[in-house]
Amino acid sequence: MKKRIVVDANVFVKALFKDHIYAQHVLQAIQDDEVILLVSQPIRREILDVTYCVAIDRGASHDEALAFKVIAERILNRGRTLYAPKVFAGCPDRSDNKYFDCAIAGTADCIISEDSDLNGIVDPPIPVLSPWQFLNSWK
Repeated sequence: MKKRIVVDANVFVKALFKDHIYAQHVLQAIQDDEVILLVSQPIRREILDVTYCVAIDRGASHDEALAFKVIAERILNRGRTLYAPKVFAGCPDRSDNKYFDCAIAGTADCIISEDSDLNGIVDPPIPVLSPWQFLNSWK
């Protein structure tokens, strides 16, 4: 049975801009349909906005930044977009609650992130794993 995952924007950034091999493998698993990506509209917006902004911050032209955004969008389109009501309020950065909301709504197996605000939650309702932890526990 395929794992159902929610992926934080920082995994996209590390895969697309920092040559983070484990983050790249997570995104490749999504593209290869080896896992089921769960995504809500707020998560989709954040990932696309962050991808574009990081590209611009790294000196990309508008067109180059749009190309990175298209790559992220193609990966997101492989996932299942779902409505995720606001049910979780335990993240120090309240904007990160959307990852738990999506994971809970979609009965995810885990959230993949390297964000200390997500990783630092005591007794999270859904496990939070780094890309490396996920890849080592998945297969």
